[in-house]
Amino acid sequence: MQAFGDISIYGVAAAPIIVALLALATRLGLNTKYAPWVNLVLQVAVYGASLYLMNKPEFKEPVVAGLSIIIGFLTTCGLFDRTERVIVNPIRGAPAA
Repeated sequence: MQAFGDISIYGVAAAPIIVALLALATRLGLNTKYAPWVNLVLQVAVYGASLYLMNKPEFKEPVVAGLSIIIGFLTTCGLFDRTERVIVNPIRGAPAA
């Protein structure tokens, strides 16, 4: 059961990263009808990576630390983006998105 817990932890930790990668891909021109397939490929890659990491426990702490840093970065970027849209753009006279 512990192995399944590790897989779900990596999956939950990778979810915001996958969402950010999908948003970036669509902004760079990926047709949105392919987004579910890209999501599937990324989820399978995360699952495979988590299975690999279960056999290499020496990588667990650096990977968890890296995921935490990336999630923190994505969270603060999203917070800044929303704050800019809600507060800064109306003050400057630009339309809020």
